[in-house]
Amino acid sequence: MEAVPQEQRRKRNSVNMGFGTIAAVAGGAVGAVALAPVALGAVGFTSAGIAAGSYAASMMSAAAVANGGGVAAGSAVAVLQSAGAAGLSGAATAAVGGVGAAAGAGLKWLGGLIFKDKEDDEDDEDKKNFATDHFRCRNGNSPYPRLPELSSHFA
Repeated sequence: MEAVPQEQRRKRNSVNMGFGTIAAVAGGAVGAVALAPVALGAVGFTSAGIAAGSYAASMMSAAAVANGGGVAAGSAVAVLQSAGAAGLSGAATAAVGGVGAAAGAGLKWLGGLIFKDKEDDEDDEDKKNFATDHFRCRNGNSPYPRLPELSSHFA
């Protein structure tokens, strides 16, 4: 790999990080909004009603038992069935997009912690060498000489 000055690497990494973060946030938002109807249908909230034997049916049954035989308007089951039948409202689309964007940003951050590139390792090495390169006495020795071993004094 060619020798790239540290300041140039830092600038390049900040540009890449910005683009990567934007892409992760946008991808998370778009993906969540696109997949929300698919997920609703998969658990049983369909345009034709709640699918028999599905997870949505068990949710509806539990809600009906809890409410004395009916599903309360505005409950989670009612809202999800409405979204499954008619699609997401504007507010629901914004909420799902926001959650997806946050998830995308979180995954980008986590990926940055897990997958560290070689340039990051070089930056870490530069930080380690900073003290030894910059803090020396005029004679070239460290200002903090190594202390003598004390183990012989405590035997």
